[in-house]
Amino acid sequence: MKKILFILFTFLMADIIFSQGNNLQFNQVVNQDFTTTGSGIQFSSAGTISVGTNQVLKITSFSGFRGENEQHYMYIKIDNKLIYSNNGNGNYVKADTPIWLGTGNYSVYIRGQGTSSQNLSFSISGVEFNLVQ
Repeated sequence: MKKILFILFTFLMADIIFSQGNNLQFNQVVNQDFTTTGSGIQFSSAGTISVGTNQVLKITSFSGFRGENEQHYMYIKIDNKLIYSNNGNGNYVKADTPIWLGTGNYSVYIRGQGTSSQNLSFSISGVEFNLVQ
């Protein structure tokens, strides 16, 4: 009897310790692409990420490239947060994922490298959750 109570207590404690609660409910998978034409002189607006009321977006991965040959020398911001920077000189910064966004609209800005006009692309993948009580 003691073994059964010990095993039951162990599983109950493990569930309590490792549970995340139930305030997030899966809503949808989000795959969103952004494109713009710009240069390395200034950031160009590429669109917005919208997160609905009582929702959160968990960005699990993102990637960006510029030009026809998919060079990664570029900079990406969501609002004022720089999430990706690669100037091709070994100075590379990528924000840790996941990136959590709460309710609201977020502007996406992309900047290439150099002064010539170039096609700039950025993609995100993530999961949107509803906040429940």
